[in-house]
Amino acid sequence: MLLLTLALSCSRPPAPDLAAEPAEHVKLGLGRAGYASAVAWLAAEEGAFGRRGLDVSVIQFCGGDDAVRAVAGGDLDFALVGGHPVLRARVDGDDVVILAGLVNRSRRRLVGRAGLTSLEDLRGKRVGVGGKGGADALVMRSALGRAGLGPDAVTYRYGRSWSVGSLQGGKLDAFSTQAPAEKMKQQGLTVLLDLATSEQPFPVLVLAGRSADAESEQARGLLAGLGEAMAAYRDEPEEALAMLDRHLAAPPAQLSQGYRTLGPGQFSWPPYAATEGLEALLDQMAKDEPAAGDLALTSLVNARVLDGLVAAGAFGEPTGTP
Repeated sequence: MLLLTLALSCSRPPAPDLAAEPAEHVKLGLGRAGYASAVAWLAAEEGAFGRRGLDVSVIQFCGGDDAVRAVAGGDLDFALVGGHPVLRARVDGDDVVILAGLVNRSRRRLVGRAGLTSLEDLRGKRVGVGGKGGADALVMRSALGRAGLGPDAVTYRYGRSWSVGSLQGGKLDAFSTQAPAEKMKQQGLTVLLDLATSEQPFPVLVLAGRSADAESEQARGLLAGLGEAMAAYRDEPEEALAMLDRHLAAPPAQLSQGYRTLGPGQFSWPPYAATEGLEALLDQMAKDEPAAGDLALTSLVNARVLDGLVAAGAFGEPTGTP
């Protein structure tokens, strides 16, 4: 676990000076360390939380499911995770809700072997996706269904280790990956579907908490601090890269590329969770677990605090380019 306490410096946007007030301790979990979720570290280190009277410990987990279980069990106050672990927890009866959706665009793409040129060519073919019931499988099944390829149109292969070798060895005809499109094309593969440029949103990074805390002052301060840090993350690339260098074990060139392609440019402004994406995941989950079909979207999302912050101008579109 990685614990961070707050500093007290930054200047944007204006916020009340609460330094004289006793700081309230908040535990914020990260489902996984990544270029988008790294905004929590920036908010901690640059004082965006502290100026709102919060002493936030940022605690890194090895997966969103564990982080959401910690929220439900009271070991965490809030968590930045994918939307799927929250839906999974609700199906299991845990009391967690989504307060905001920082990233609503999947970076996954479907690549096919040589000779395949369109999604229609996948009819009757084998498609490799992540573990059955996992976010990758649900997202790809939803996207292909939207493209007219229902569950009987392709044969899904579930697993976690699909690679170019799976195509070359004849095990698959296409597989889901987050590898850059250009890299796949250089290996003679065809990008059949790129969700990064798709019209369909998916909840990739959300802020989750217990329903009893969804409208608390803690939630308000946390969201406002994240909003300040989201703008700083985009508008101050040098400081952002320095922060990434401290927390992500990667060479400078990789950090720079990750910042440009997977970092602040992915944020939704304002950060509302995409209801269309949540509904798509629930629909796919219900095919395997009927209980998911009983969940009402209105019970899964509480955006009242975010509504108030947006009305107050806390999430204006940032300026500058990465």
